[in-house]
Amino acid sequence: DVEALLIVELDGPSVEVDHLIGLVEAIAYRNGSSTCRISQSEQERLSFWAGRKAAFPAVGRISPDYYCMDGTIPRKELPRVLAGMRDLSEKYGLGVANVFHAGDG
Repeated sequence: DVEALLIVELDGPSVEVDHLIGLVEAIAYRNGSSTCRISQSEQERLSFWAGRKAAFPAVGRISPDYYCMDGTIPRKELPRVLAGMRDLSEKYGLGVANVFHAGDG
């Protein structure tokens, strides 16, 4: 029910992580996020990542014939590149699923 889903994982001392969670949540809402979910347990954290790891099999169920392409895009260019991919998808009537890792780790 969303156009995009972002999983953010933070680590460090609990005081620092709590502070960073507040910053990330504020940034997300400032940029149009409709929902923020923060894992409340290790099991819930793992379930978030299980959903991410299931992305490629899900694409295969939606469309058994697909291209998987890998690229490197600077983080600051992601909004422009993703918008361009959406525009090309609409122009040519092609389904597109973007699944990627964006970050320093």
